[in-house]
Amino acid sequence: MIRWSNWVLCLLCLSCAPLPIDVEGMRKAQVKSDLLSASELNYELGLRAFAVEDYANAEKYFYLSVDLWENAPGLDALGTVAFARGDYQVAEKFFNRAIDVDPRFVGAHVNLGIFFVQLGHKRQALKHFEIAHRLDPKHIRARQNLLTLKADLGLLSPEEVRFEQGVIDILVEEK
Repeated sequence: MIRWSNWVLCLLCLSCAPLPIDVEGMRKAQVKSDLLSASELNYELGLRAFAVEDYANAEKYFYLSVDLWENAPGLDALGTVAFARGDYQVAEKFFNRAIDVDPRFVGAHVNLGIFFVQLGHKRQALKHFEIAHRLDPKHIRARQNLLTLKADLGLLSPEEVRFEQGVIDILVEEK
């Protein structure tokens, strides 16, 4: 399950002076935590619906996830649903919004790259595959798509293609 929140446990030593309790801040933190949990649950339900090509329910759950807490994985998933349905303008908007929300979210860069390849905009695709690869060199889909596109564009020698494919094979084995 994808987690968008991190729990931090603060331990105060007994010799510390008593600190004022921020009840309002604690309430807001709990509300945020509840929203994140509900958002994550809807995201997971959306993934399950998408896996069986139930795009209507996938879209519904991804929208619920994003409505509760705007997040890059949920926006990226909505882009993927729109793309699967052939609604390319909407897909591009969701992929770009996911990147706006979290520029380091590799999945949105990979999906936007795939989107551009499908439309024949290979240079734009290359840019996003390269960004994804820089963000996470071990991301298999990013690396595979980058390799395929660079080979297609004639940017790699046969030796470089074999080397990169060997690296990808090792990464797959490590998973």
